[in-house]
Amino acid sequence: MQVRTTKRFEFVDETTNRLTRVPAGWTGELSGNALDEARKAGALDEAYSRTAAPKGDAEGAPEGAAKLEDMTKAELEAEAKRRNVDLTGANTKAEIIEKLKA
Repeated sequence: MQVRTTKRFEFVDETTNRLTRVPAGWTGELSGNALDEARKAGALDEAYSRTAAPKGDAEGAPEGAAKLEDMTKAELEAEAKRRNVDLTGANTKAEIIEKLKA
């Protein structure tokens, strides 16, 4: 399930049996005990989880996710990190969006 976290949580990875820490604001796929632990911790953005789909659109964001212009600066920075986009020199939302669209 495609999810976004609202706060940090931890779970034991079923495959590696190692403790995994997931930061607040992280976006990605969770399943199995990781999804269960995120729910128990109250760490999921439920509105995002219900509307997002696992396949991406032309911008690389999950379908149903907020448009770049609707995101906060912190969300844009997290999206840039997810896409490995260098934000050097981008200080405003508009500049970050420009780099994400480049």
